[in-house]
Amino acid sequence: MNIVVIGGGEPGKFGHDFCSRATAHGHDVRVLSHKKYDSCDSRHMCADFAVIEDVRSKFLELTASLDQIDLFVYCTNNGAYPDKVADLVSTGRVDSVAWHYSVDVHVVIPHMLSLEALKKMNESCAIVYMTTGLSYDFSIKTHEYSKYVGYSGLKGVQNHLMMGLADHNDRGAIVTAVA
Repeated sequence: MNIVVIGGGEPGKFGHDFCSRATAHGHDVRVLSHKKYDSCDSRHMCADFAVIEDVRSKFLELTASLDQIDLFVYCTNNGAYPDKVADLVSTGRVDSVAWHYSVDVHVVIPHMLSLEALKKMNESCAIVYMTTGLSYDFSIKTHEYSKYVGYSGLKGVQNHLMMGLADHNDRGAIVTAVA
């Protein structure tokens, strides 16, 4: 199986552990990270997620030799503004640069890469977004999580993007989210 994971570089995190297991089971695993790790090689590349075109070009380079992408997993979480109480009080200041970066990482980039992945997919292939229950379960009303507006909100947009891609992709690929 040809597997492409966005965000599978950090040891101890789901993406890295998933990639290690899939590789151990004989799958061809390609990883695109936002940080350069010692494991970076022709199957594990690093892109600057602040530059959308860099992400796209590295993804295309990473997947150029694949005729088919059987599984595309988007599980990166490179921060999401606003994410602290200071961002939500009257003395706070809106950081539009941080907002735009968060939207790019959690919405624009997964959308763009999903469309690129679909070009190498069919009805036997799948796209999976790693999201969060915080994005749809409003019964979680603890102060501990309510400050993560950017994370929960943008993962909510990912859930809606996933539903749109599931209903309308022209390749018949399965598209789902795991929270």
